[in-house]
Amino acid sequence: MTCVARHFIRPSLERYGRGGTPIWWTEWGVTPTHFYEVSDAVFSGVFLLRGMASSMGRIEALSYWVVSDHFEELGRPPALLHGGFGLRTIGELRKPRWWALALLKRLDERRLPVTLAGDGAGSLVETLATRSEDGAVSVLAWNMTLDQTKAAGSEPHDRDVTVRVDGLVAGASYTLTHDRVDADHSNVAGTWGALRDGDQAWPDEEQWAALRAADRLEALEEPREVLADADGTVTVTTTLPMPSISFLHLAPADPATPAG
Repeated sequence: MTCVARHFIRPSLERYGRGGTPIWWTEWGVTPTHFYEVSDAVFSGVFLLRGMASSMGRIEALSYWVVSDHFEELGRPPALLHGGFGLRTIGELRKPRWWALALLKRLDERRLPVTLAGDGAGSLVETLATRSEDGAVSVLAWNMTLDQTKAAGSEPHDRDVTVRVDGLVAGASYTLTHDRVDADHSNVAGTWGALRDGDQAWPDEEQWAALRAADRLEALEEPREVLADADGTVTVTTTLPMPSISFLHLAPADPATPAG
């Protein structure tokens, strides 16, 4: 997608004196049509995030196709989770790719430079980081291979990750929150898989209630206080399964803490 924009569309516009023309990619997604299991899975959320990140600075707008699994062109959905196009499925339950976009939206506009090192850095594991005016820092990290045969997970591709945030206030206390999208968190397909009976297509009333109760962005751990060291650095370690997304947020525990 971004390769086409960068190497073909943009040069063509410049050749005809239209170099400043904005490029809007208005229909983009993981699969060309309904009924692919991957469309309900965590993998598709990480795929979406990777695509959005790769387009930054290359095109002016990228629009995911489409919001809802209620897609009249392909008829009535045959089951609750049926590999639909949507960010949300029947009953407005939010899929992992909804949460992927929600986490991307939570980043501030002030991008921070990031450096990745180690096995899989920049290919499997990627990241974005931002700082807000109050000194809070957000880090969005994900792990994914483009090999869809491993969409359900691949232990050899899991990675232990160390996140180091520099430039904080030395000795200051920060509240760390850590939200996660993976097989066990923020995953409606996983919840429905545990609730359903065999190839059951639709939930009963009790199952609907359980699905709605689970329809939320889940934390990997409880919020906790961390201290920046004498150099103004906080280090956090975690495991990123493949596929998964982590959103780490460091907020000054004391509102009077300088922005750093």
